[in-house]
Amino acid sequence: MELIYFGHNTFLVQKNETSILIDPWFSSNGAFFGSWFQYPINHKFSMRALSTLKEARKRYIFITHEHLDHFDYDFLKTVGFDVKILIPKFKGKFLQQKLSSLKHDILELEDNSRYDLSEDLSVKLLISDIGVNHDSAIVIDDGEKRFLNQNDCKVFDRLHEVGKIDYYSVQFSGANAYPSTFDYPERVKTDISLERAQSKISNIIDFVCSIKPMVFLPSAGPVIFPFLDESLSLGVGNIFVHQNFLDEQLKIIGWSNVSYLRPGDTLDPSNLNHSPIKPPTVFELREIKSSLDCQWDSLSLELDISSLMFVIRSRLAKLSDITLSETPILQFIWGKKSRDGLSINLNTKTVELGYDPKIKSFVRLNSEPKYFGLMADLNYRWQDISLSMRAIIKRRPDVFSNNIFLFLFSDIDNIYSSFISSQEIPTDKCIVSHKGDDYKIDRYCPHQGADLSKGKIDNEGNLICPRHGWKFRLNNSGKNIAMKATINAKLC
Repeated sequence: MELIYFGHNTFLVQKNETSILIDPWFSSNGAFFGSWFQYPINHKFSMRALSTLKEARKRYIFITHEHLDHFDYDFLKTVGFDVKILIPKFKGKFLQQKLSSLKHDILELEDNSRYDLSEDLSVKLLISDIGVNHDSAIVIDDGEKRFLNQNDCKVFDRLHEVGKIDYYSVQFSGANAYPSTFDYPERVKTDISLERAQSKISNIIDFVCSIKPMVFLPSAGPVIFPFLDESLSLGVGNIFVHQNFLDEQLKIIGWSNVSYLRPGDTLDPSNLNHSPIKPPTVFELREIKSSLDCQWDSLSLELDISSLMFVIRSRLAKLSDITLSETPILQFIWGKKSRDGLSINLNTKTVELGYDPKIKSFVRLNSEPKYFGLMADLNYRWQDISLSMRAIIKRRPDVFSNNIFLFLFSDIDNIYSSFISSQEIPTDKCIVSHKGDDYKIDRYCPHQGADLSKGKIDNEGNLICPRHGWKFRLNNSGKNIAMKATINAKLC
């Protein structure tokens, strides 16, 4: 098996006459309206990736999920030869429908099933598909070596299913707006970011130490944000940590079987690159910025308030049969006057013009009119707009609301199923032990259904979710106060 790395989560896996290109992302427009860009910049490698793939007799492209730093539709349109596109079999059909216009054969792969792509390569997926979380990890097997590409897919509670792994690749850096775009003091952002970064890397290190791969390949980030706050790209005080941060953690445990590949590198297991890619300096970041165009700046559209309200009412109508309660008011604000915004009540399924700045329970998105103009346009996905990181978010009380999250990240054609799947988390119980005490708990996390029997318990008695790091205090009924959630822990 030969692995060629082209940046971010783009790998070309080859064995004899079979090749699989994973998550090609070469767009010079970056992703999410020009907010996210590859680091290091890899645009010049797109033609090499295409020509190398074309040389294979059996050619595949695998897309792990629909986020735009993994699903580069513009690149896929340039594939001018026959190729089979592999995608996870998600409940929602966005990927399948979007790809159908490309006229390539599309094969949907089911969870935990083996597919023989040729006599040389087989693949198996681990799929996460609940709420708005649609993602997958892939195991590629050539009969001699096995490559696990986990990318962003946080199925740490299922990794015991994959068996022996020789090459392991996974995202180690942050990839969402929390807490960077939230209305917090900088010290609070820094503290939250450090805790989240360390939690993610802790999960990775636990798995690496468990399976002991021949080579660990950090990937799928970090990205840089040349057209946003410069500090986001420097890897300090936020969740978008760079390889130097990871390297420090690996050195603590004495792990040396790591290769920090650069775009264009071919993995050489006998000669690993132990030098992490450093974050850009401010000067380097500005040099990169000067070579790019910002898609956000080129957008010229007006906010049509009536269209925005129509789209919101259409989304609310999809939820008419779902009972919601205690959900904060969702406010969209684009100006300083009380009528320069909207108020959305998910509990009553209503929206009205204007907003009350004095209400006590709310989630508030504050951005320029263009942001909400995009939300009013059916050609754009709300989750892509949210991931542009161009809104300041404030919430009171400062508690995660899954209902608000689902409403903002779902597509209109799957918003109902997103809410339903989040409410249908299994109610199985399991027993966990801490310092001689046994606790009966809900086995599956109320957030996105992770198997908590695979979670760790820290010295303070918090059971830590193996996917997103939520902490549940066992000696306080299994509550997570910050997230207003519980796993109903009881002493046996």
